[in-house]
Amino acid sequence: MQAISIDSQDALGTSKQRRLMLISFLRLALAVLLAFYLALFMGSAGKENNALSPGIIAVIYALVALAAIWALHFSPIHWQGQLFAQLLLDVVLIGLLVFSLGGSGGGYAIVYIVPIAAGASLLGWTSAMFICAISVLSLMLDGLRRSLIAQQEVDWFLMGMQGLIGFVIMAILRFTAARAERAETTQRKAQLQTFLVQELQDQHIAQDSMAWLVIDAQQRVQVLNAAARSLAWQAGVVLEIGDSIAAPSTLNVWLQALDSPSEVSLTWPSNQDSKSATKISQTLYSKASHLPHLNGYTALTLELQSARTARNQQQHLAAMGRVSASIAHEIRNPLAAISQATELLQETNDAHHADAPLLAMIHSNTQRIDRIVHNLLAWSRGMQAQVTVFEPVTQVAHILGQLRIGLDLSAHQLHFQTPQDVSLNADAAQHNALPPIAFDTDHLYQILSNLLSNAARYASGEKHSICVALRPSGRHVALLVLDDGPAVDSAVQQHLFEPFQTASKLGTGLGLFLSREFAQANHGSLQLILPKSAPKPQDWVLAPYTKAFVLYLPVQGKADAIN
Repeated sequence: MQAISIDSQDALGTSKQRRLMLISFLRLALAVLLAFYLALFMGSAGKENNALSPGIIAVIYALVALAAIWALHFSPIHWQGQLFAQLLLDVVLIGLLVFSLGGSGGGYAIVYIVPIAAGASLLGWTSAMFICAISVLSLMLDGLRRSLIAQQEVDWFLMGMQGLIGFVIMAILRFTAARAERAETTQRKAQLQTFLVQELQDQHIAQDSMAWLVIDAQQRVQVLNAAARSLAWQAGVVLEIGDSIAAPSTLNVWLQALDSPSEVSLTWPSNQDSKSATKISQTLYSKASHLPHLNGYTALTLELQSARTARNQQQHLAAMGRVSASIAHEIRNPLAAISQATELLQETNDAHHADAPLLAMIHSNTQRIDRIVHNLLAWSRGMQAQVTVFEPVTQVAHILGQLRIGLDLSAHQLHFQTPQDVSLNADAAQHNALPPIAFDTDHLYQILSNLLSNAARYASGEKHSICVALRPSGRHVALLVLDDGPAVDSAVQQHLFEPFQTASKLGTGLGLFLSREFAQANHGSLQLILPKSAPKPQDWVLAPYTKAFVLYLPVQGKADAIN
């Protein structure tokens, strides 16, 4: 495809060139008609008092119009200078023509409409006013000549009205032309933006996940997306279409990519912390791509390090979701067979048979695996929580009773603590009473199972080495799972809730990730809190525990507000 150049101002200039060419042909036609009219009907009018014949002036006018067409055709780039010269020649030649015909008293002043209309439709307000003023001045000078030299009676009121009508016509035509030019410019800008976006899509440059914009040869923005506006806003600049990115000193760093054939790394200010005057900087990746089908246009793609990391993680999670869904489907078939076989054995055997407890354990664990598979499938399709309202102490105690058996945790090792257990008096116990919460009980079971499994893996095994506690926390009820195992390394904390991140050979790296996903699906959250960062150390007694995973459960009636 041949490279092209598109610019709204250039396109508007081209439109004016076409209009000027049309006016030049109309001028030529008018001059030819005047010459024929004067030759056929006026005869020798004007020859007695004037040196120049009106017919000769009309022929000169026609030749000038022809020369203007020739110049515009062979030198279109100088059309603006040619336009102004043509209008001045219009005024001079029309003035001579009116003078040769005996003055404006014969009604020939109407011919001045040619330069007035041309100036109003092609020039700006100032230039159009100047051409109109010269035309009216020429008309007034002719009246003054007839009054002082020719001793003719002049109707100055009529002449003044003719001048006023000229200015009114000029104003109407200029206002109409200005509106047409604005509409044409707006339409061409919209066409340009559509063409640029289509070109970016064809070149696989425009992506919703990153900031991008297109600049022209003067480094003016022609099109940009919301992410690019947001980046500029971080630097304190309101960036819109038509603005130059070279002028603001905070944005001209983007232009460094223009001199590099590959991606460049820039230092970019992050959002300023409202509690501190310190500005945090981060890495910004910038890449320039010259659009092959548009001369002078360059696409800039911009992406913050944090956004790139999040995008890569989303792609990774999407791929993991597809794999998990495939594996879950494969597991469900043999799992269903095991579950059905267990149920048949339970029906054929007596409830007091020696194998009954084993069959019950097989059936319970197959149901648990089925729930895990169901949750994996739900996560791969997007979490959908089946929220129920329950009293937290009773429900958590029930789940812990099941998990003690499944995870082989004794009452000696696992301790369950409620707000009433730490209250010193009845008033404090009443104050610490926990409201009902809204949460998916299967998700809560899965989260506690994952957190207690991790705690059992790292805890010392001593008395109360693992503690599950409930605390009021504003709009939430905080469910804490604490243990006295080794502290979490700072490097591990950064990736603690990412999938397939585990420090244990026995772990899959999915437990904490899925637990956080379950919590968010229920409008809650899951966090790791160390003793030094506890929100209320006087209420959340963490010692002697080294870490706590805190699950925030939304209170009934406030989950919708949180959503």
